[in-house]
Amino acid sequence: MIDILKKAALMAGSVLLKYYQKDLVIAYKNSSHKMLVTKADTEAQKIVFDVIVKEMALRGFEKDDVGFIGEENLSKPGLHTFVIDPLDGTTNFASGLPYFATSIGYFYKGVLQSGVIYVPVFNEMFYAELGKGSHYQNGNRLKIAYQPLNKSLINGYLNSAAKIHNRQLEIYQNFLPQIRSLRNIGSIAVELSYTAKNIFNLSINGHACIWDIAAGCIIVSEAGGQMVDWQGKPIVPRLTQVDYQTITGHPKAVKDIIGYFLSPIV
Repeated sequence: MIDILKKAALMAGSVLLKYYQKDLVIAYKNSSHKMLVTKADTEAQKIVFDVIVKEMALRGFEKDDVGFIGEENLSKPGLHTFVIDPLDGTTNFASGLPYFATSIGYFYKGVLQSGVIYVPVFNEMFYAELGKGSHYQNGNRLKIAYQPLNKSLINGYLNSAAKIHNRQLEIYQNFLPQIRSLRNIGSIAVELSYTAKNIFNLSINGHACIWDIAAGCIIVSEAGGQMVDWQGKPIVPRLTQVDYQTITGHPKAVKDIIGYFLSPIV
């Protein structure tokens, strides 16, 4: 199955690069000036969908058993469900910043089995299968290393919703003196991949969707990391749960910082 995910992600990446740093018509979801969508989003998702449908059929899987959940209006799970974010980091993409990715997670009977994240500008492929480890490019094994807070570079994604945003700023202000530095790279898929690669030591999100975290969750966990909610409870991505608050990194690093997160945002 991982080969199907890789092929679909690579082809989606080619679509994204075709539109990258070109004049784009930008539309907006939910009448919000912060929720961008472009032709690249929809075209990349169609490529992922078409590749997976074709490859699953070639392998003898029944069409009715194959389902999709995706950011761009895909919401039909199946026995085999593919969770797609064709362009994670649309604002970066539309602004000409290179930190965006295609993210695909695969679930069998509702259980996350594998995931791929492809960062096309840098031609970086991250992938993992349950029980088989997490890998980078052509097979280099990923292993998350521990760093204490005073040596940690943390990615703290800032959510656009004011209530969540303000709560995050309060938390960040409290732990900022204890860490090396804080970044907001603007793509949850990229930051989770870079956490598995030990560029970031922790990744924090106040509002992530299933398509944002599915592939990244298994990539991090198979690299020896952990994803928990803001109460410290391990996160198991489920097709029936859309929204997540996450802290991701080496288990010891997660334990070091969890005390700053007193309660979930409701």
